[in-house]
Amino acid sequence: MRDNHAEALIAAAKHHDPFSYLGLHCVQGITLFRAFLPYATAASIKTHHDWQPLLKEGDFFIWQGEQALPTPVLLNIDYGDSSVEAYD
Repeated sequence: MRDNHAEALIAAAKHHDPFSYLGLHCVQGITLFRAFLPYATAASIKTHHDWQPLLKEGDFFIWQGEQALPTPVLLNIDYGDSSVEAYD
């Protein structure tokens, strides 16, 4: 469930409402999370039960599933030699 046009606008800082695409959304009964993390090498998301990796697509990271996620969403983001946890 990618939108290449929206992603290009977000990457260029020209999207009029980036959070209509980024973050946590429910699309056709699927829980979907998207993040723009241009310098990250990997990222994972905390579900109710465990950490699950996000799919890296260029500078965007995507997770989808049938289960609801706890909010706020907790991410573990890797930047090569270091990692950070951040809420979205």
